Amino acid sequence: RKLKLLIPPLASRAPREKDVINLVEQIRGAMARYICHKFANGGELRAVMVSAEVEDVIRKGIRQTSGSTFLSLDPEASANLMDLITLKLDDLLIAHKDLVLLTSVDVRRFIKKMIEGRFPDLEVLSFGEIADSKSVNVIKTI
Repeated sequence: RKLKLLIPPLASRAPREKDVINLVEQIRGAMARYICHKFANGGELRAVMVSAEVEDVIRKGIRQTSGSTFLSLDPEASANLMDLITLKLDDLLIAHKDLVLLTSVDVRRFIKKMIEGRFPDLEVLSFGEIADSKSVNVIKTI
């Protein structure tokens, strides 16, 4: 059943997008209703939003080679960022089990990769994955 959601956007985007990871990010946007339903509590998605400043730090650390795209932050910047995220999230995740981290599509996968060791159950969504039918309750901004 979910495969039916994937075929049309995959067929339209695959010929133009050669990077599989970027293609996956685009397909996630096409699956917004399914993704939101999975994480929303009723009609509401409870989120911690990543600030533009944090997103900019991530963007500046993104490096592209002919074969891949990866995040390359210096160790101090990476540690400071993880300390900030941990400080903001630790207490919230104890009190609220149904939170997601909300960020821009271009940095979503890098943030997910960076935090997955410390917060393996925290889902990171992009703004493009939010269905129109869902409201977003921003609990905190990092």
